[in-house]
This record gives sequence, structure tokens and C-alpha cells, in this order.
Amino acid sequence: MRRFIGILAILIATILSTSETSAQQNAVHGQVQGNRIYMSVNPEALKANLDTLFMNSASTQSALNNLTWSDVLGNGTTPGMDVDFFGYNASGLGQVTTTGTFTGDSLVLNKDAAITGRLSVTDVVSLGDSLAVTGVVDFADSLRVVKAVSIGQRLYVTGITTLGDSMHVVGNVDFDAMFNVDGAATFGSSLAVTGKATLNDSLIVKSGVTISNTLTVDSISVTDVINGQVKDISNHDTDDLTEGSTNQYFTQARARGSVSGSTGVTYDSSTGAISIGQAVGTTDNVSFGTIGGSNITASGTLTADSISVTDVINGQVKDISNHDTDDLTEGSSNQYFTQARARGSVSGSTGVTYDSSTGAISIGQAVGTTDDVTFDDLTADSLITSALRVQDGNQAAGKVLTADANGNASWQDFGSGAPKYAQFSGDAQQSFNPASPGGLLNFPITKINVGGFTVNNDNEITLPAGRIYRVDLRLGWVNIDGSGGWCHFMMYDKDTGLSISTTAQMSTGLTNFASSGAVTTFVDATAGDVTFEVRYVTGSGVATVNQPGSNTQVTLSIQTVD
Repeated sequence: MRRFIGILAILIATILSTSETSAQQNAVHGQVQGNRIYMSVNPEALKANLDTLFMNSASTQSALNNLTWSDVLGNGTTPGMDVDFFGYNASGLGQVTTTGTFTGDSLVLNKDAAITGRLSVTDVVSLGDSLAVTGVVDFADSLRVVKAVSIGQRLYVTGITTLGDSMHVVGNVDFDAMFNVDGAATFGSSLAVTGKATLNDSLIVKSGVTISNTLTVDSISVTDVINGQVKDISNHDTDDLTEGSTNQYFTQARARGSVSGSTGVTYDSSTGAISIGQAVGTTDNVSFGTIGGSNITASGTLTADSISVTDVINGQVKDISNHDTDDLTEGSSNQYFTQARARGSVSGSTGVTYDSSTGAISIGQAVGTTDDVTFDDLTADSLITSALRVQDGNQAAGKVLTADANGNASWQDFGSGAPKYAQFSGDAQQSFNPASPGGLLNFPITKINVGGFTVNNDNEITLPAGRIYRVDLRLGWVNIDGSGGWCHFMMYDKDTGLSISTTAQMSTGLTNFASSGAVTTFVDATAGDVTFEVRYVTGSGVATVNQPGSNTQVTLSIQTVD
């Protein structure tokens, strides 16, 4: 190897010496003028130098092509260093001996191979003759052996294993894939197969065999025990199996001898006849001396002149017409009627008085259809009567009965009716943005309500039918973003969507706060109830009403004017 490196170095130096020195002397000329160098190239000289370079290169390639292993391996057949063939085949080797690791894609041996260390092959292994390994053999792919294979230790194959001749394994054999044997296979120890095992010839195992999948053979001869279950025995019947001492076959003598007669039953074991002395079918008449027992159950009818029972009869007595309740002692749950029990089971409650000693029930006054009744106060959802009399001290001819918001009635002078009035106000802050007009003012606080006015959702006010009303809206203090701001509010009929008032306008000065902002309108509700709401119409900025601490919330005042 060192001789080869030396030859290569001399050849390269010759090329470089010829190329650089001759080219600079003959083909390139330089001239210095001041701080500049002018160079010129002689084409003819350059061509001559290149021709010389190519000739030297050709002679070097010829020397390389004529190298032999004797030139490279100058220190013998075991140079003591790694040899890398760079993908080329190594042929013509007489004997290869290695104490280390021999690694390759494939291994082809035409004669014997003796390996004392580890043999690792990642591709196909083909052996034309025997293979003797005293260490571990690991094949990542298939193993093909034409002749005998002897392995002194573990054989491990992850791919297909094909044996054209015999294989002798002294230790364990582990196959993860298919195992195919055309000839004889002898194992001195255990054989473990997780895939399919096919044997075209004999299989001789001197120790245990474990098969986790299917073993298929034309015929099998076992001189010892098969540990496991036979899948199919349809080619046999019980006539092929000798009777044991425990699971015995049926015979008539064995069957008759297994039973015997006992109380009330006679039995002849020679004939198998069983009898009980008389027929006891459902239509048979039977005769007994005495019937006795602690528990007699009859699903049909038992007829007797007299039955004497000293214990309990479990069942129902069909007819007890010969008895009444006087013959049956009272229990603790189902008790008989007494007048004291009946009077003690009821009591008086709201509007009812009750005397349990006499059983008298009263309600304070007679309430018959023709009786006059007197009450302090009367509350009812509806009252239907042909005549009604209400007295409160103000009753007089020509007066009308008028109710307030709570339903309390009183006699009033006839004419325009009793005055009705109410006042509602805001509570929490409300802000209105001109970008979202149509917001509703809320009036959740009722200051006074005389006349049956209603407020729904805090912002829908209903005026009762039959009257004309004056409605006054005051906005109180309003905060409007920016000085010189303004805002407009109006009252609208909720059902028609039309305005029923002019504008309540707020305008600020040099501050953000504005006061006043009021409007008055009159609403005619003589034809029916009128429901209205107060809407934000528009403004110059965000307007906030019901300022905290100002005590000037929005206020809505209502009164009748007829």
C-alpha cells in the first residue's frame, strides 16, 4: 500500500513540475513598468506545453491501469489496516482470514468458510459448499444453502430460509418468517417458529417444539405426548377410543343399577320398572288413609267432608258467606268504624269552625241563594249577580262607583268622572348615541298613580280609555359630549308609530351639561286605550340622562283634563 502511494505522488509531481515551470518560462512573459506589470502569452509555446502535459497524463493513467495487488499490498496479504474497495469487486483471492467484522451486501462462497467471530450480512447469502460458524450468525435477509450447514451457536434469520440439503444446529434456532426444508432437518435443542413451517421431508426433534401458528403435514408420528388440542377428529368415533376407568360408556345394566326405590316408590332393577302403588292422574280417584303434613298445596280442588287444620292455611278461602265482621277480630291497620274515630278524622280550617265532640260544622253566617251576607272586604276575580249593593258611606243617587289603581272602589259624583293623575321618573343612567336613534326613555319609578295607568317594560305607558289627558315630559339635567351640543326627544304612539308631541330639546352652552328640555302634549283616549313611549330622535353627541347626584331625573306627569 505504501509503495502505491509513493508511485502516485511521483507521477503527480512530474505533471505539476512540467505544467507550471515550462509554461511560465516559455508561454508567458512579464514586463515591469513603474508600478504595473504587463504580461503576454505566446500561443505556440502554450500549445507545446499543453501537449506535453497531456502526454504525461496518459502515461500516468497507463501506470495506474497496470497496477497489481502485489504493488498495493507491499506488506503481505494481511496489511494490518482496513481495505476499502470503493464498490469494486475483489476477485482472485485465495484465502481471506479476519478476526474482526466482515460486512458486505452479499456473500458468495464456492467453498468452505470458517468464521470465528461475527458474520453480519444485510442481503442475500449463497453458499455453494459448507459453512461452519462457531459464533453468532445474523442474516437480515434470506439464507440459501445448497449443501450442509453446521452452526455451533445461534442462527437468526429474519427473511426466507431455504435448505437444499441438511442443516445441523446444536443451539437455538429462531425464524421470524417462513422456514422451508426440502431435506432432513435435525435439531438438538428447541425450535421456535412464529410464521408458517412447511416440511417436504422428515422432521426429527430430540427436544421441545413450540409452534404458535399452523403446522401442516401429511402424516405425523409421535412417540411421546402432544401438548395441545387436536383441531379435527371427524375421522374417528367413540368406537376408536378405548373406555377409561372414569368416563365410561353407557350400558343398560349400568343405567338400571344407578337408581333405586325409596319412600312411596318401588323399583325393580332387573326390569327397570318403577311404581307408586296407585294411579294418580288428574282424572283418577285416589284413596288415602290420613292426609297430614306441615304444608299441603293443591292447585285444583280438594273435596272433603271435614278438614281440621291446627296451623295456617296458605291460600284464599273461596266462600265466607257463613261469617260477618263480628267473627273477625279488628287489626291495628284496618280498623272498624266508630263515631269518635269519624269525628276525630276531620277539623276546621279557614272560614270553617268545627266541634269534634258534636261533629257540628259552621261558617259564621248563612250563604244561601236568598240570604243576605255581610263582609268587611270582598275580593273576587269576577262577580256575576242580578243585583249588587255597595255601601261605603258616600253612596247616593246619581253617583258612580269608581276604582283606583289597586281596585279599591268608591262612590264619585257623576259627570266627567273622578280626576286621574300619575307621575313616573327615571332611575339609572341612560346614554343615547345619534348613530343609533330610536332608543326609549325608561320610567321605572312610580311616584303616584291614581287612575289605573300602567307602565310596561319601564317604557310603555298606557292611558285608560274614556278620558282626555295632559302629558308633561321634563328631561332634567343631560350630559352631552362636547360644548354647544344638543339632543331631541319626542313622544310616539306605540301602535301607530306616529309622534304625539313636539320636540323636547336640550342645548348646552360652554359646558357639557344642559337643563330644561320639556314638552307638553294632550292625548285623546276617549275611543280607547292609548299606549305611548318617549324616543330619542337625534343629537350632536352622546347624551346621558339621569346624572348621578343631580337629583334631576327624567319625569313624566299625567293628569285628566275633562
